Order: sequence, then structure tokens, then C-alpha cells
Amino acid sequence: MVRMNEFQTCRLYLAASFAVAESVWKRVMDPIFGLILAGGAGLAFIFGINLEGAGEMRVAMRLVQVFVALIVIFIGTTEVSRDLATRNVQFFLSKPLGRGGYLLGKFLGVAILGEIILGTYAFCFEAGALLQGGLEMEVFLMMLSQSALQMLALAALLILLSVMLPELAATIFGVAFYMVCYLVFIVPSVVRLLVPDLLQPVFLAVYYPLPNWRHYVWDVEGIAVWHFLLLLLIYSIAYCSVVLAAANYWFRRRDLN
Repeated sequence: MVRMNEFQTCRLYLAASFAVAESVWKRVMDPIFGLILAGGAGLAFIFGINLEGAGEMRVAMRLVQVFVALIVIFIGTTEVSRDLATRNVQFFLSKPLGRGGYLLGKFLGVAILGEIILGTYAFCFEAGALLQGGLEMEVFLMMLSQSALQMLALAALLILLSVMLPELAATIFGVAFYMVCYLVFIVPSVVRLLVPDLLQPVFLAVYYPLPNWRHYVWDVEGIAVWHFLLLLLIYSIAYCSVVLAAANYWFRRRDLN
């Protein structure tokens, strides 16, 4: 049992090291990534310093959330598909990493990058809002927590798309899927209204595995905020686990030769 635990710990360490070295560090040192990060940070600061009330702060933070998500989509959908196209994946798997550890490392890399970008933009937004005097800290922290949890779910989804589709198709489908998933919450009502009773379970079975981004933009106030964030954390962890398991299953069935 002790040896098994040591082996699992070693695999997690390898995956985390791979994520930092191959995904995070390589991107952070890329000048183009630096320009994107700096440009977005400047825009976030401008958003913050021009606030005129809580309503505008909510809109500005949602715009930051969407902008960060789009950057992460363009990064995440290339992670596995590019390695498959260039056959670099065979080099990585020649190390004591394994396919599951490789995917876990890619997920961690995309997730960490997303949180770095989000944290940078949020800090600049907060700095601008504080200078202007229009920051409502509780609302800001609520929305920042929602955005951070969304990055985890999005990173898992992008790894699945990157495993299943070529690079360009994964990017296009990822952007379209991200936008559509903000409207997923209307599916049950539409199904009950338009679909015959016999076929409704089929459509609802497809609905429940889809990511519902509506959870990550709900406005909750008062003491219910922390209860809601706890439930959202559980939902995000469960969603990541299921999606990464599906990606791992698909990846193990792929012929890498």
C-alpha cells in the first residue's frame, strides 16, 4: 500500500512538473503571450477606472471573464492536437509519464495558465476600480471566484476537444461551444415544449453532460454566496473528473503511430 501511494505521488509529481515545464513556463516566456497579457491587463485597468456603479462593474467583469476564456480556448485546443500532429507526444510518453499523466499535465498547464491570466486581469481591474472608488469587494470576489472555477471546467473541456479533433477544428468548435453553453439552461424548457414525451429523455440525457456556463454568471448576494460557491466548486470538480475521464478513455484508444 505504501509503495502504491508513493507511485501515485510520483506520477502526480511528474504530471505537475510536465505541466509547469511544457505548458506554463513555455507560454509565459513567449513574447506574444506577454503582449496579450499586457494588452488585456491594460484594458482591464481601463474598465476598472471608468466604473460608475455596481451594474457597470458586473458587466465589465463578465467581459473580462469572456475575454480570458477566449484566450484560454486558443491555447488549450492546441495542447494535445499539436503534439499529435508533430508526433511530439511519442517523445513525452517515452518518459515515465503515461497517457493519463500526460493528459493530467496538459490539463494542469491549461488551468494554471487560465488562472494566471485571470488573476493578472482581475488585479489590474481591481486597481483601476480602487483608484476610481467604485469597487464593491464582495461582488468582485464572488465574480472572481466564479471565473476561476469556470477556468477549471473549461480547461478540462478543451483537453477533451484537443484529444478528439485536429487543432483548427478544435479551436473553432471550442469557441462556438463556449458561446452556445451560455444558452444551455434553456434546453429543458425547449425540450418539454417542442419534443414529444417519448423522446424527451434522450434530449435531456444529452443536456446534463453539457457544461452550463449559466452557473458561472449567476448573481448571488448575501449569506447565500458562500453556499453557492461551495456547490459550484463541487459541480466544477465533478465536471472536470468526468470530462478528463472521457478524454483519457479516448486518448488510450488512439493509435499514436
